[in-house]
Amino acid sequence: MINQSKFKFEELHVYQEALDFVDFVYDLTKGWPKDEIFGLTNQARRAVVLIVLNIAESTSRTTKDFRHFND
Repeated sequence: MINQSKFKFEELHVYQEALDFVDFVYDLTKGWPKDEIFGLTNQARRAVVLIVLNIAESTSRTTKDFRHFND
């Protein structure tokens, strides 16, 4: 049987919204000029994916990790 458990971040509303934002940005950038595919298009897509990845990564942080940012 396959384990169907979710990670903590998958249940966060902000994570779900960020995934929708990724879809939006990818759809939006499909219509951008082809000569921008390795410039602005790529940069926008990478930036929006990083939002999702940062949300996921932050849920694995401990209280000790957060203290580091407050020093």
